[in-house]
Amino acid sequence: MSEITDSLNKMNVKFSGARNELFNYFYRIARTLVKVLESKDEYTKRHSDRVAVYAEKLAIEMGLPENRTELLKEAALLHDIGKMRVGPMILRKGSSLTYEEGDIIHEHPAIGENILKPVSIDKDILAVIRGHHERYDGKGYPDKLKGDDINIMAAIVSVADAYDAMTSHRPYRKNMTKEKAMEQLKQNSGTQFNPKVVDAFIKVLEAGE
Repeated sequence: MSEITDSLNKMNVKFSGARNELFNYFYRIARTLVKVLESKDEYTKRHSDRVAVYAEKLAIEMGLPENRTELLKEAALLHDIGKMRVGPMILRKGSSLTYEEGDIIHEHPAIGENILKPVSIDKDILAVIRGHHERYDGKGYPDKLKGDDINIMAAIVSVADAYDAMTSHRPYRKNMTKEKAMEQLKQNSGTQFNPKVVDAFIKVLEAGE
């Protein structure tokens, strides 16, 4: 990945069409790497695909413009790319993480941003990659952003990501039911999650989407 981004930065692309083609090629490689990462763990297979689907439905419910919705889908597909730098023993650990292991996990949003930033990727996509673990109450990471300081697209992916994690089986716990996960979203609305995003997602889920 580092070699690809370096090559793109060194190229003097004169035509925007050719430049866009190179960027699209880079995105395809990045998405493939995320799929490879997830395929190695039976508990996270297709996680990013599901998060992208939830995020798209949320964006439509909240009235985001079509172009931003498409960007959001791209960002959701790549939101965990920083985990490529996290050891598999930590990612697949079946018990609570140590303090040091937690610190390593907390680095993955910034790592993901650093992987993608050199190719001048859209700023909203970078905001999602870096900010999808920020909390509405300012207790998230890596920047402890609060409230509306958190990019709305990052806030959307945060809810979609949490819902998929709660409803997926993990080595350290069983998956929650849809109803239980919805209750958890409601309980954490205004603290962990943006209330407007939670309200919109509850509507999507109650509509049977």
